[in-house]
Amino acid sequence: MAYSAEANEGAGGRGERMNGCSTGNSAQRVPGYRGLYTKHLKDGMDWYYLRSQRGGNGRWINLHTTDKGVAVRRYHQESISVANTRSPGKIPTVGDYWEHARAHIMRGTQKPRTLNGYLGNVEMILRGFKGSGKGACPKRLLSRRIDRFDASCCEEWFVHAFKTYGLSATKSQWVMWRKLFALAKQEHLIANVPDWHIPTRTAQGQERERRLQRGEDTRVRVPEVEEFVRLVEDVRTNSTYQCGHHSANWILFVGCTGLRTSEANQLSWKDVDWDRGILHLPSRLKSNDKFDPYVCLTKPALKALQRIRETGYTRRPDGAGRWLRVRVSPDPLRESDRILAVKSPRKALAQACQRLGLRHLTLHGLRHFFASQCVRQGYDWAAVAAALGHCDGGILAARTYSHLSPIHARKYAEKWTLEPSG
Repeated sequence: MAYSAEANEGAGGRGERMNGCSTGNSAQRVPGYRGLYTKHLKDGMDWYYLRSQRGGNGRWINLHTTDKGVAVRRYHQESISVANTRSPGKIPTVGDYWEHARAHIMRGTQKPRTLNGYLGNVEMILRGFKGSGKGACPKRLLSRRIDRFDASCCEEWFVHAFKTYGLSATKSQWVMWRKLFALAKQEHLIANVPDWHIPTRTAQGQERERRLQRGEDTRVRVPEVEEFVRLVEDVRTNSTYQCGHHSANWILFVGCTGLRTSEANQLSWKDVDWDRGILHLPSRLKSNDKFDPYVCLTKPALKALQRIRETGYTRRPDGAGRWLRVRVSPDPLRESDRILAVKSPRKALAQACQRLGLRHLTLHGLRHFFASQCVRQGYDWAAVAAALGHCDGGILAARTYSHLSPIHARKYAEKWTLEPSG
């Protein structure tokens, strides 16, 4: 090895020397690394040495470094085992290290739902979609040593995964790769995280081209107002899943506020300011925010809230911490009670679209419906962005919903004038 030099290959004992210095009792073992020692030499520096037992003879190997991280990497390359971690004799392969990293990730402090998502992404990386092997990381990459997994390997993995899963799922898997690299760096198996990032713009263009080749319209398509009203009424009268009345209220409220599903489900009655007509959103609050985020409620949204309150149903936690739908009427609602009595009307909405012969609408599609109505009713892009909780001033909203603007272009053109106002 280019950086190591063996010195004084004696049998060991007090007479052994490190680069001319007696090892005696002055060599200090590095905790957690069997065979790794430091020696304080005359130059005032702590140098790292490795105690090897090859061929039954003890020998000291100078690692030529005073940096612990460098010493530990060279320690692994010299095939010395790390106590209580991995099998001795080698740096682990990516596939083997994933098993170690998965256990570390699952011990995290995140919510169980988040950890289950992490576990699903790791399973897709290792075994493909639902264990089918389709879309899994190629075996030649999993068999590489973790310290030799570089940016070119990341690129090869991305190309393989992107063809199967698309951009969104692949980005979720990349989050897991980043956690793997961070753990490997923490354990001194790699010097740095591979300098590679997902080419988002390029991938979005490729994904759009694929959809066009399949004859799909890449623009956001949402129902018209009349279709949305029909959907709500159909769910209210015909749906039997999770009580159609509560599902219809959920759809109506989210369609009139544009909230994300997670934001809507976390709302409590204390978040409603009836006097000012606003809705506080603590779930949008970030650590660097100076003001409490909120949205102004439209008239249909206020009516939907009043209708929900009159039902007397809410969600409360039981003794096990599960949120269950309960009827509190005639008792008053508590401030901590959830506003929406159901957590997800996904099936009710899908069945209603089927019955009415409409294009399938997802729960996130209700957010698109709200944004499209804002554009059609004259909101500027900054106002749309504020309503949706975007912090880019309307750039994303303009890129997503700009195809709706030409509908009103003629109306605005007719109003445009050079005559002084007033």
